Amino acid sequence: MTSDADQPQSGSARELIRQAADHLEGGDLESARAFARRALEASPRVEPDPQLHEVLGAIAMRDGDWEESYHHLEKACSSGKSLSNIAALAECAWRTGRLGRAHECYAFWTDSAPADAKGYLGLAATLHGLRRFEEARRAVEAAARLDPRNAGIHARRGCIHASLAEFDAAERAFSEAAQLDGNLAMCRVVSFSGKLFAALQRLPEIPEPPVAADRGSSSTFDAVALSSCNGPYFDKYGPVFLASLAQNSPAGVLLHLHLYDPDSALVENVEHQLARCGIRRYVVSTSHTKVGRGGDDRNEYTQRVVYSCGRFLFLPRWIARYRRPIVALDIDAVVEGGLGRYVDFAAGRDIALLQREPADAPWLDIIAYIMVANPNPRTLDYFRLVRNYIWHFLRSGEAHWHLDQIALYCCLKMMERYASPPAVAWLTRGDLERGLWHLGHAYDYKLADERLARYGLADDV
Repeated sequence: MTSDADQPQSGSARELIRQAADHLEGGDLESARAFARRALEASPRVEPDPQLHEVLGAIAMRDGDWEESYHHLEKACSSGKSLSNIAALAECAWRTGRLGRAHECYAFWTDSAPADAKGYLGLAATLHGLRRFEEARRAVEAAARLDPRNAGIHARRGCIHASLAEFDAAERAFSEAAQLDGNLAMCRVVSFSGKLFAALQRLPEIPEPPVAADRGSSSTFDAVALSSCNGPYFDKYGPVFLASLAQNSPAGVLLHLHLYDPDSALVENVEHQLARCGIRRYVVSTSHTKVGRGGDDRNEYTQRVVYSCGRFLFLPRWIARYRRPIVALDIDAVVEGGLGRYVDFAAGRDIALLQREPADAPWLDIIAYIMVANPNPRTLDYFRLVRNYIWHFLRSGEAHWHLDQIALYCCLKMMERYASPPAVAWLTRGDLERGLWHLGHAYDYKLADERLARYGLADDV
């Protein structure tokens, strides 16, 4: 049976917009997209109807393309400020770092709907990002008066406390958030306590994982490029990552690729792709996750969490083994400017970490898809603590998304409180713009970008 969206284009642009909006409201994103495309083609004006921009903005939001959505919603609001459009624009502005515009939108929201706690909560997050902490406190308390059992409000209160180094109050707020909403269970693994810090010092070492292939670790090299993934992620992103690394990084880099739950076919495929890209100096190591099988959703989720942070379980061993700067990257990265710039950026410091801009939450403020670890004593102290933090919560059955980023954040704060912290060179997104492109596992629309053609993606999908 053929759907309406498959029929030949007909009707006025306004009718097509209405049908696109109806499909969007009904959850049929693909039909909504098709009707919106037809409406765009049928629009008699150079600038499409603001209502069409509203629909296109909503579709882009569903896709997670916040930049695209922002531009459409700005145009949708040009003919009048409906609260629903302003609320959507506020979120897009906040997510794309346009905090001034986000503040304007949230202020409009709270003025127009003073009994809506969500507007105050968004305003608090924006003021937090602007580091206007006392105003953020007032906004979050206004939200709490309207909706005291909203877990997101307690979580935002905890984020503000953490940014102000009010760590005990932050833990209490995060605990309340987790009790109110299971979707905020990651709040349970946010800790800055001296008791936990002492317990982490007593955890045993984790053995270095076995090596499946070693082609060149005994030779001279200047730095190590480290990445890790399972089979499906390697198939999806690995060829582009390897090709970009081969084309754009200096010859003095050793690649260390760690594979989770591999079979012999995966190791063979990895070595085939390495040879195809011309990478001759590499190490491939492997490990197997100790979670159940058989399609259980919780086990699959735990497995994904382990994949996301597993490299930190072995990173101290690799730092001690190689005694060279290690640049750790996600497998869905595209290396466009070489890795030497990041090694140079971290020179004279113990580590380089990527700082989220604007500040938001302990699980987001340090972004784990790139970091540099120099082979220094405080680097080892820090990453041993990170390893133990992750291992502690995994052993406790608290495997939650962003555990890796929470560990990076909380361990740094604990070392600032109770020990000698590492010297950090803080990367920003601006530092990465010309050197590294992160695709992101949730943003498949980026796979269609023409820039990937130079790395042979079209041959691999």
